[in-house]
Amino acid sequence: MLSKVSIISSKSEARRLIEQGGISIDGEKICNISDSIDLNGKKEFVVKKGKKTFVKVIVK
Repeated sequence: MLSKVSIISSKSEARRLIEQGGISIDGEKICNISDSIDLNGKKEFVVKKGKKTFVKVIVK
């Protein structure tokens, strides 16, 4: 999913950021690579990378 949002450049960067706690979705940190993300049918959510990069995702 992170590669489709275009805030990471590679899968290894995504893996590293998740393991270090640098990715959050709607304020909830993602800490484990193998966990699935339940968005509860949300059509909009915010993906945060580090402290400064925010992307609002709208699902159509």
